[in-house]
Amino acid sequence: MTRYRKELAALNSKISDDEFSITLLTSLPDSWDSFIQGVDTSSLSNSTALIARILEQARRKIAKPSSDDIALPANRFKGKSGKSSPPSPNSTCHGCGRPGHFISDCYDTAAGKTYTEQQKKENHRRYMRNKTRPNKSHRAHLAQEEDQPTETDYAFMGQDSGYNNLPPDTWLIDSACTKHIVRNKSLFSTYSETPGHSVKGFGQTPAVGQGTAAIATHSGKHAFNIALRNALHVPDAPFNLISVGCMTQAGFTVKFAADSLSVFAPGSSSREVIHGKRAGNLFVVETTKSSPRFASSLQSPPDTFETLAFPSIPASRTWKDWHRTFGHINAKSVKLLHDKGMVTGMTVDPDSPLEFSCEACIRAKQNVQSFPPEAERKYTEIGEMTFTDVWGPARVNGINRERYYVSFTDGATRRTVIYFMKQKLEVEEKIKAYVEYIKTQTGKRCKAFRFDNGGEYISAEVKRYLSGKGIHSEYTAAYSPQQNGVAERLNRTLIEHARAMLAEHDLPLFLWPEAVAYAVYLKNRSPTRALDRDITPDEAFWKKKPDVSTLREFGSPCWVLRQDGKNQKLTSKSRPFHFTGLSDESRAWRYFNPESRKIQTSRNVIFNTKEVEDDSPATEKNLTSGLEGEQRKANNFEIKSPSTPLPMTPLRSLSPLTPLPSPSPSSVSTPSKAPRDISSTISTENIISGKRTTRSAPTLNYRLLNNPDSRSPKRPDAWKTRVPNSSDAPPEFDTVAFAFPSFQQSSVTEPLTVDEARSRPDWPKWKEAMDAEIEQLNKLNTYKLTQCPPDRVPIANKWVYRVKRDADGKIIRYKARLVAKGFSQIPGIDFDETFAPVVRMETVRLLISIAARYKLRAHVVDVIGAYLNGKLDEEIYMTQPECYEDGTTRVCKLERSLYGLKQAGRVWNLTLDSSFKELGFTRLLSDQCVYIRRSQKGIVIVAVHVDDMSIFASSDELMTETEVQLESKFSINKLGPLRQLLGMEIRQTEDSIILTQTQYLTRILDRFGMTDCKPVATPMDTHIKLSRLPENESHPDIKAVYQNIIGSLMYAAITTRPDISFAVQALSQFNTNPGPIHLTAAKRILRYLKGTLNLGIKYSSLDDFEPVLFSDADWGNGIDDRKSISGYVSTHAGGAVTWNSKKQPTVALSSMEAEYLALSATTREALWLRTLFAELGLPFKHPLDIFVDNQGTIAFAQNSGFHARSKHIDIRHHFIRENITSNKVSIHYCATEENIADILTKGLDRNKHEHFLELLGMYRA
Repeated sequence: MTRYRKELAALNSKISDDEFSITLLTSLPDSWDSFIQGVDTSSLSNSTALIARILEQARRKIAKPSSDDIALPANRFKGKSGKSSPPSPNSTCHGCGRPGHFISDCYDTAAGKTYTEQQKKENHRRYMRNKTRPNKSHRAHLAQEEDQPTETDYAFMGQDSGYNNLPPDTWLIDSACTKHIVRNKSLFSTYSETPGHSVKGFGQTPAVGQGTAAIATHSGKHAFNIALRNALHVPDAPFNLISVGCMTQAGFTVKFAADSLSVFAPGSSSREVIHGKRAGNLFVVETTKSSPRFASSLQSPPDTFETLAFPSIPASRTWKDWHRTFGHINAKSVKLLHDKGMVTGMTVDPDSPLEFSCEACIRAKQNVQSFPPEAERKYTEIGEMTFTDVWGPARVNGINRERYYVSFTDGATRRTVIYFMKQKLEVEEKIKAYVEYIKTQTGKRCKAFRFDNGGEYISAEVKRYLSGKGIHSEYTAAYSPQQNGVAERLNRTLIEHARAMLAEHDLPLFLWPEAVAYAVYLKNRSPTRALDRDITPDEAFWKKKPDVSTLREFGSPCWVLRQDGKNQKLTSKSRPFHFTGLSDESRAWRYFNPESRKIQTSRNVIFNTKEVEDDSPATEKNLTSGLEGEQRKANNFEIKSPSTPLPMTPLRSLSPLTPLPSPSPSSVSTPSKAPRDISSTISTENIISGKRTTRSAPTLNYRLLNNPDSRSPKRPDAWKTRVPNSSDAPPEFDTVAFAFPSFQQSSVTEPLTVDEARSRPDWPKWKEAMDAEIEQLNKLNTYKLTQCPPDRVPIANKWVYRVKRDADGKIIRYKARLVAKGFSQIPGIDFDETFAPVVRMETVRLLISIAARYKLRAHVVDVIGAYLNGKLDEEIYMTQPECYEDGTTRVCKLERSLYGLKQAGRVWNLTLDSSFKELGFTRLLSDQCVYIRRSQKGIVIVAVHVDDMSIFASSDELMTETEVQLESKFSINKLGPLRQLLGMEIRQTEDSIILTQTQYLTRILDRFGMTDCKPVATPMDTHIKLSRLPENESHPDIKAVYQNIIGSLMYAAITTRPDISFAVQALSQFNTNPGPIHLTAAKRILRYLKGTLNLGIKYSSLDDFEPVLFSDADWGNGIDDRKSISGYVSTHAGGAVTWNSKKQPTVALSSMEAEYLALSATTREALWLRTLFAELGLPFKHPLDIFVDNQGTIAFAQNSGFHARSKHIDIRHHFIRENITSNKVSIHYCATEENIADILTKGLDRNKHEHFLELLGMYRA
């Protein structure tokens, strides 16, 4: 037939698939009727598939000729194995002679006399239906296994054409099924193929598999997922069938009603798990879409039940369910979809609430809620409520290095008191001062404070003080400063007023505390809507109207009488200054003296009102000049500071500036005319042409006066400040930084000589430290006085002074040390060997990471006069210490080592090593300044750096025992838990240790005038390539400062800041001849550090990985020599422990070669780590992993072959292969985005830089 179809097609007479399929079926013999009835009409459109089914059925008939289809009558079966076929259209009734039916169905009375009238009528109706449609649409379905013996009676499900609109995935309850029938294989959780298996009742239909299938049902508001065990997979079944027999056998109860059916769970007559509705003569199960995910969860169903019930998707959903279904749209939109009928299939549970709370929406969509206007609470008594807040840090330090202020506003009077601070830690002190101030001035007690959740307010000390005084604390909600609106709005008011006052007279920014204080003074004398009565806060507080007759404009020019006795007969008796406020301590005026850079007070001050009101003030006359390359900017000293305040070095305390009632200087008079000789001080070159001028006091250039270097005619270009073109731009860091270098130093400097120390007010403290040093020298018999041999020249000595600080920057002690001038020693006479090891910084970090990982105790001790413990073998003579001479010609013959001697370090190291061995410690080979001792009690590790010893112990008992033993050998200071070591601040928590260098970096910024610089996000600009200057170009004037910057940054780069290692390494190449572009790049690193002062490395006990190393190289990075950059980093306990960024010694000919040379350095580091860990009792069971992002390098390292492109690589690098073979290291590939060493080989953009910071384990402390 297929050939005939092709021939017809060649004659342009095409036959469609449907027509060809019908032709095929009608050509089949009568014995194929059951097969024809099992063919679904939907499969007629695919004649190829139909032909395949026919051929398969024919093969079965040949293989099993006895397994003919069971003839299924339209009513019931009779006999044990009766077979019958439905009448074909060509069949002829033997009774009436008409075709299409048998005699048993004949309606003719004579022919069907043996049948009742009702049976005849029914037969006739069926006959007429058969005439109007194909026979296969009227069929009966019986699900029966082919190999199962047939029974006498079978129940069956009958279907006629009225149910053709049911979808194929419909589930029907069938009492004639011996097994569950499932069409879709994806519903099975367990599955096994059943070749040769077939099911009768659908025509001879194959069952290709068997297993446990899932069906999702619902009953009312409840839903269930049912597991059907031993279900047959019949892809050609018209519908899915649930066997009633299997359900009842499993313990379920099946109940049929007129229009519905119910299946109840085993052992329950009320828990309905399946509900069905009648559709004609069929019962259709109400289902929801089953999830394959559920099916996969039924790998091990219980043995006692056929079915399993689990929660599923409800038929009718709540409003909240639909809200989540539609991607969390708002409830109004969900209701609109339902009410307007904009979608179909949206069934809503009528009992569900339309208003609901969605946690996901709260987390994802919550915005800052506006605060509705409400009646503000009225306070009637002073001290009943105080609103307080801290402002800062300011970009520019105040004249006394203030960076913050704290304000206190009384709720009843709205009077404000303000205190200035250098750091937030002073808040507790200011709160105490304010409480005492209120008590002293008014006799009232502070009853309540309202403040935000800043760390300065929620500290234990502040809470303890307030609770002890019975003062109630009210904290605002997180991120809701509006709740403390009085204090928050005050900050804005004060800063805006202060900014305006400074800008009006173009005053320097460091006068901002004076301007803010005067703004507070004026605010207390100004009206406020908060007070019902027409009074000012000052009157409400003091019960007296304030007198404003003496008020002057802030910054206005004034003349101050010289009373220092230095004025000459013909010179002016008065000097021009600027008014800055009223004195709190005395009834006098405050003014700014630019020469001394101080705020001073005087009662003899004269103001010229007319000059102040002049429309052409002389304040511009001398302010146009400044530092060379600097433009005058608007006075905007407010900055966007980091969320966490940056620590700073503590300075001397500053007396609080508390506004008091205004003084009324009775002796001050305002003359109608200024002194005659004022005009002589005005230079004609400063007069602005075209504008009217007055005889007012000339305005001074404060920056020029306070920076003598800036008055020089020439300044190096590299020191010029790069500023925006607009004069209204906010001040940059360079504007103030290089203008006032002398004022950026620490308030407590260290004297260089005895004479300098003696001239200082803190001389008693330095003298006390010197006495302690001499006492220690005498105690240890360091020297004895004797006459110097005539053939020897005694070496000199000097006193060195240092201030010791704690981790917070507070001074803990003054230290003086007598140091010999060892540079005058003669080799072979005064000394021989000088080498002495110090602990590697990598070892220190590694020990700290081990302490964090294994939660070891970490303490530090300081050996007093460490070098004095070593005995000298050489004969050395020294002059007597200054301030301690005995008046004779005798000199000191040194018996013990002294600081400054060439051999001092070596002698101390030998003494130390001997002492530790006596205490049972063993020195490590990998680092000779680390000692370890193991016992049944645990382990103790000691790392020595000159006179600082870091002790790591597994228990408090061992820590105490070790400290006592060391105390028996040396005189030590027990400094307790490790908080500061070698310039690092160490912060320990229960689960982690963080290393930072905030103080050290702050001092660097302070030293180079970058304290107020503008931060940047990365240490290097990726768009700039640096190269050497031409040979004929040099800048000796900036060479020294450049080298100092790089040298200062170098220590941070090798200690706690791997993020700047590459930048420092790259810039160090230009130390011999730096130019302006190099200095700018160096300053960029300082700007980066400004924004990351509290960034540090975090080691955690939660990270249990062994050390991992990363290796990388940047091929041909150097513009001048085309050498590549190697970089490696190792991590342990979640943070970086060792790292290196270095230019390769040779030029690499390929990226593979560059990566291979970098891998060589990384392998050497890995071997050192293996040795150190093994000596510490932590040997590795596996090779150390090294990750590289170059596949060629990995292949070259793992294969020993040579070829033309690699044979030139130095043989010393091939030891990598030896260590791979010996299982000491293992090389793996990683993507460049995950190779941490990438940050050590090149400058990166912000996103990549921050990504690698996280991988390095660097976090803000």
